[in-house]
Amino acid sequence: MTSNLPGTLGQLIRRSSACLTRIITDLLFPERCAICGLLLEPSNSPAWIQLCPQCRQKFDFADRPVCLRCGAFTTVMDEDAEDCSWCRRFELFFDRAICLGPYEEGLGRLILGLKRWPRPALVRALVRLLLVERKSRLLFGPPADVVVPVPQHWLSRLWSGIDPVGMIAEELASHLGLPYRPDGLRRKKFGPPQRGLGVRQRFDNVRSLYEIGTGQFRDMHVIAVDDVLTTGATLSAVAKVLKIAGAREVTAVAIARAEGELGP
Repeated sequence: MTSNLPGTLGQLIRRSSACLTRIITDLLFPERCAICGLLLEPSNSPAWIQLCPQCRQKFDFADRPVCLRCGAFTTVMDEDAEDCSWCRRFELFFDRAICLGPYEEGLGRLILGLKRWPRPALVRALVRLLLVERKSRLLFGPPADVVVPVPQHWLSRLWSGIDPVGMIAEELASHLGLPYRPDGLRRKKFGPPQRGLGVRQRFDNVRSLYEIGTGQFRDMHVIAVDDVLTTGATLSAVAKVLKIAGAREVTAVAIARAEGELGP
């Protein structure tokens, strides 16, 4: 027993030191809600989500019925549907779409904020919400092999210095324990922005924007990530490129699903 005393004492010292470090860190840098900044009480909010109860409730879309094909929230009634009246009009090359919630119900404001200023805590909170509310669709479907972001043009990255889609994709890959391939796809040219275009124009606009970057995707199930899914044109174009490269399946994932009248 005497011979074990130094080791036991060392363990006690290390544990006490770690506990003291946590206490000091909590005092100096208390956890705040990643959305509203409210000081978090450990008793009423799971620390790993990092949201206050009010924001957690506001962005709780778990019980919302969705279209499993395009991720829309307003085109189905009462229960999830395999497809909907909106997406039946289009050829979509991804196999399914998974989104956290509607763009118009607060998520749009958060996404716009991420485009202006990188907020890692907010990215973590949104991805963790997505996992809490949609994890069954991500994990209990066909097992995924890799995560890729919808790429920006290199000039856009240079100009803005911010890549929120890459941040979201990397965080998602980390939580799912999957390889993250930021260079798996490449954007070949700028192309006019999607905003303001009609539905058909959006599909035409992105048809030749993307190509395979580094690595290979043969016989893989790929998770392709964007921040917002509107018509599905961008993620469909990306999925087509991946499937031409040999991908077996492509799951489209976005934080927000924008819907509404988008023209012909």
